Amino acid sequence: MIPLGGAGSLTPRADWSYQSSFYSAAINSQYNHVPGYNLVNARLTWQSSDDLWSVSGELTNATNEVYYYSFFDNQGSSQNTLAAIAPPRQWAITLKRSFQ
Repeated sequence: MIPLGGAGSLTPRADWSYQSSFYSAAINSQYNHVPGYNLVNARLTWQSSDDLWSVSGELTNATNEVYYYSFFDNQGSSQNTLAAIAPPRQWAITLKRSFQ
């Protein structure tokens, strides 16, 4: 937390996570191998000095990493592979009012 005197405070937050590569099926193949990836999320929150108001801005997947949750290997029947791609960079702004 970074105090701003009568103007409240700022609280920065960043987190990083890593997922190593894995296979998304019991029988491992090149068609169901999910590569590893890194994720970075960030958030900055301003809190009023009376603790009644706060405003936060946040980014998920801040580096806009292209990564996959899983692959479905369907090579045996229809000769294709389906992928579940994860969301791109997203942002949000949150305004909060406390009634104490």
